[in-house]
Amino acid sequence: MRKRPSDVHLDQLGRIIVIRLGALGDVVRTIPAVQALRAAAPQARIAWLVDDRCAPILESLRYVDERLVLPRRELRAASRNPFAWPRWFRTWRAFRRRLEAWRADAVFDFHGLFKTAVLTRRTRAPLRIGYVRGHSKEGSWRAYNVLVDPGPVRSPRLERNLALVEHFGGKRLTEPPELTFGEAERAKIEAFFSTLDASRVVALIPGSSRSRRHKRWPAQHFAALADLLVERLDLTPLVVTGPGEEELVKEIHSRAHHEVLVAPPVSQKELAVLLGRCRGCIGGDTGPMHIASIMRTPVVVILGPTDPVQNQPMPFTPWRIVEPKTDEPRARRRTADVSPGQVLEAVASVLGEAEVRA
Repeated sequence: MRKRPSDVHLDQLGRIIVIRLGALGDVVRTIPAVQALRAAAPQARIAWLVDDRCAPILESLRYVDERLVLPRRELRAASRNPFAWPRWFRTWRAFRRRLEAWRADAVFDFHGLFKTAVLTRRTRAPLRIGYVRGHSKEGSWRAYNVLVDPGPVRSPRLERNLALVEHFGGKRLTEPPELTFGEAERAKIEAFFSTLDASRVVALIPGSSRSRRHKRWPAQHFAALADLLVERLDLTPLVVTGPGEEELVKEIHSRAHHEVLVAPPVSQKELAVLLGRCRGCIGGDTGPMHIASIMRTPVVVILGPTDPVQNQPMPFTPWRIVEPKTDEPRARRRTADVSPGQVLEAVASVLGEAEVRA
């Protein structure tokens, strides 16, 4: 039975599950909506259903009482081997029981896919809140009994997420959301910066997920940009990469004429602390980029075929998006056609705005 939005009173909900499995950048951009939900339902217990790959960034998040971690990697590994299928069923059954045992009053599905619709149903919550058809995919809207129209399809992901809460009277807060860090995480990053002038360090993020490799800005462009940052703006470039991206570091080092620092291996939370200490951050539409944005570090985002409206950074700090100078349809635009000079101009602009705001 479909319910009217007017029938939903957030301050009367006792147990809420929010669903945003991944990817990392999308999880980060859902935090402000969960922050608004917490403010609208201060007495409720809120659990976040999240993919195991993205769960670390939500550890100790003050807006959430519990993480319900989907063991995606374990399930995927077991599904590929017929001899491991019994383990797959045991793992899935144990997770499903935990989901049902949470006894949620309401579920907010910020994802809107078939798999999240299945998980929404599995919670057995009487209120299942999601997006209308056109904003939900793969028939997932059929799993919801409260449907929300967040407005134009081509809108920032952050606004789309907030719309799911604001539709029921929830109010976005004026202060930026905050991640929570432990002393060990802070100490490791402080030790790294102990010999550096953090006010001059700009993070370069050349990597991306495997599925987005075609959207990466070329390593030779990052090397050229690193030289320009040193020569024109007297900044210190710091390359930040993840596992399996060692070749990117080597290529940038081999092509750059000035010293380029390399960040140590870090966890998701340590990455947030590190990016929060930097003067600015430059890269593509990636999880680390959105982490830098939520940490209030000015960002410059280099895009090709990616939609610049849907993938805007957080509004809490200055940002610029740089795209190829072309009339080609968006799907045919290449990130490689953005020049280092364009990016340097955007960096100077965004850092200048940050100084004015400060």
